[in-house]
Amino acid sequence: MKKKITIALTVILASTLIWYLFIKKHDYLITFKVNSNSGIMYDAIKTWGEELVKNKDIQIVTFRDAPFSEIKQLINKNDSSYVLIWKIAQVNDSLSKIKVYVSEEKHSLKNRLLIPFSKAPIEKFAVNTLTAFNKELPFYLKSFQIKLNGIDSIPAAFCACKSVTTTQKEKASKMVLANMEIMNFLMKYEIKLEGKPYLNITSWDVESEKITFDFCFPIKKGNIFENANGIFYKEIKSIPAIKATYNGNYRYSDRTWSYLLNYAKDQHIKAEKLPTELFFNDPQQGGNEMNWKAEIYMPIVE
Repeated sequence: MKKKITIALTVILASTLIWYLFIKKHDYLITFKVNSNSGIMYDAIKTWGEELVKNKDIQIVTFRDAPFSEIKQLINKNDSSYVLIWKIAQVNDSLSKIKVYVSEEKHSLKNRLLIPFSKAPIEKFAVNTLTAFNKELPFYLKSFQIKLNGIDSIPAAFCACKSVTTTQKEKASKMVLANMEIMNFLMKYEIKLEGKPYLNITSWDVESEKITFDFCFPIKKGNIFENANGIFYKEIKSIPAIKATYNGNYRYSDRTWSYLLNYAKDQHIKAEKLPTELFFNDPQQGGNEMNWKAEIYMPIVE
């Protein structure tokens, strides 16, 4: 009987050792929680990676494996190459759990042998990297504010619009150009504005972050003149949507999109990935960006 137990324990120990040294897909794991929505954290990790690229001593490539829930990064630093896989899970409305799986392919076996007995280089890298991330995170979270308003409807309007295809990162700069073209058109025909400008997304590839949007200014329906420079007329219909209020620089208002999609998923609401933004401030007037307001609507599929 003792012999059987010894054999069984030996097999279990050997299997565990083989799994740990050769099968396990990561060398080191760090887990932490953040008081924020998982969609926001997805963007925070992506933004942090973009800022890290500016460091000449570090090369980083970010792959978006699963939008809003997983990000894979390859970081080259000091002749070492590390892979970070961030997995983001929503715990509740305001809490996210993040697991960061770290591996170094060239020295994986060495790292796994060292970790149980000493502080391996990969452990130092992982701890220092995540410490740096968590140090910057509060500044990111304070740069904007999102408040969920709940189920509402997109305000209806008749508009003069300009269609643009670009990326989420270039959204704001393209809006500025579209704004100039539309305003020149309205001034030429002495057309008065009848409300705040809209950004109506007509196409969004979540993985590539490529978007097509109509930037629109509400006008009276009777004010119809010959189209010029790609300006066209459009009627924005009032449809049910999940609404949130965004405060901050309009360059980053798309952070609300992932927030709303995550909320829709948690509440089992079928949402259409074609958000509409309604802007209440003119960025050219300056002022405190936290006072800039936008209403963001994510349409509900009925």
